[in-house]
This record gives sequence, C-alpha cells and structure tokens, in this order.
Amino acid sequence: MGCQRYCERETRKNQRRQLDKAGTTTGKRRKQVGYQGNKEQDQLIQPIHYRLTRHANRNTMITNFRFKYGMTLALGAVLGFATVATHAGKLYKWVDDSGQTRYGDRIPAQYAKKKNETLSDQGIVVETKAAAKTPEQIAEEKRLAAQKAEQERIRAEAARKDRILLDTFTNEDEMIMTRDGKIEAIGAVIRVTNDRTEKNKLRLADMKRRAANMERSGKALPKKLLKNIADIHNQIQSNTRYVANRIVEQQRIREKFEADIKRFRELNVARAGLTPQ
Repeated sequence: MGCQRYCERETRKNQRRQLDKAGTTTGKRRKQVGYQGNKEQDQLIQPIHYRLTRHANRNTMITNFRFKYGMTLALGAVLGFATVATHAGKLYKWVDDSGQTRYGDRIPAQYAKKKNETLSDQGIVVETKAAAKTPEQIAEEKRLAAQKAEQERIRAEAARKDRILLDTFTNEDEMIMTRDGKIEAIGAVIRVTNDRTEKNKLRLADMKRRAANMERSGKALPKKLLKNIADIHNQIQSNTRYVANRIVEQQRIREKFEADIKRFRELNVARAGLTPQ
C-alpha cells in the first residue's frame, strides 16, 4: 500500500508540473501576439494539453497495473509455499504386500490398518502407528494379562500371610505349642467320637441279637426295632467318616505348621540380614 500511494503522489505531481508548464507557455504566447481568447491559439493549445493529460494518465495506469500484478504474484507465492509445506508435512511411509517401502500423501485403504509412519518435510519420523492386532493377538494379550494378574494376586496373598505370621508368633516354640494344641484338640474330639461309636456298636449288636431271637421263635420284628437298628448303623458310619476327616485335618495342620515354621525362619533371617544355611 505504501508503494502504491507514493506512485500516485508522484503521478499527480508530474501532471501538475506538465499542466503548469503548458499554461505558462500559453500565457507567454498570448502576450507576444497581444490577443486574448484568439480561437486559433486555443485550437493550437488544446491538442497539447490533451496529449500531456493522456500521457500522465497512461503512466498512472501502468504504475497501478505493475503494483497490482506484483502483489498478486507475491500473494500467490506465499499461498503456494504454504500449500507445499502443508502437503510436505503429511508424507506417509508404509510397506506393501511385496515388502516394498512406499511413500505418499495418502495411505491406501488396504494398508491403513498396517504399520505406517508419518514423515516431516525434512524426512524425519514424527509419528508411528502400529499395525492393527489380530483376534489371536488380542486373545493372547488377554491371557497374558490374566496370568500376570493372578501372579500379582499370589504375591500379594503371600505377603499378607507373611505379615500375619510375623505378627502372630515371636519364636518357633510358640508355633510348635500352637500346632500341638490344635492337633490335641482334634484328637480329643476323635477319642470322644470313637467312644460313642463303640457304644453304638454294642447297642447295634444287642438289637441284632434280639431280632435274631424273634425270627427264630417265628415272631414278627417290630418296625421300631428295625428303625433303631438302621439309625444306629447310620450313626456308626457317620462317626467313622467324621473321625477319618479329623485325622486328615490333623495331618494338614502338621504340614501347614511345618511350612510356616520354615517360612518363619526365612523371614527372621531376612530381617536380620543373614544368608540362610
């Protein structure tokens, strides 16, 4: 805009100077001939004034045209550079089915889900997109994630048990006493159950003997007697299973405390900063 205004001011100055020059020449000529408003002189002056004015207007038009044309070229160059820079910043790189590396401003649809890279106008990788995962890969990732979560759960549970172990016992003797106390308590229950079972066996034997005598004498067996025999027989079997389960429980307690005592020793050694023997 500054250049255009300057050109327009210079053009107007040139026009005024030329008009002033034409007017001065006309005045001198009129004084020499001593005649005002002569028609022949006016006819002589008018073509000169017309040519000067037309020349000045022509110069102004040329100047305006050059300025506008130059501004148009400059604006086009700027827009062109911006367009090139934009497209240059969206260059993609991918590998086709034949293993050939390809470049372009767009990724074909069949390669959109495969690995590709976005390059800057300097050819530097600015973004990398991994290939889309197959259903098998997704399933494997879920399996590994579940396995890792289970391992974390086991480690957390082991740490929790270690804290309980250290908070519950201060030495191995306490652990042995606790173990023996639990085993003895179950042993007492087993002895009581066994005594009850022996009594039921004696009752059952007596009832069976009575039933046999009645059968030999030809008498019908009472329903109540038969029911009592069945009930005592079921009770003996139930007590037998109960004692067997309690014996298994005693063995589990022994194994658990054996492992706890071993772990207790390891934790105490670790706390003391020593190496286990």
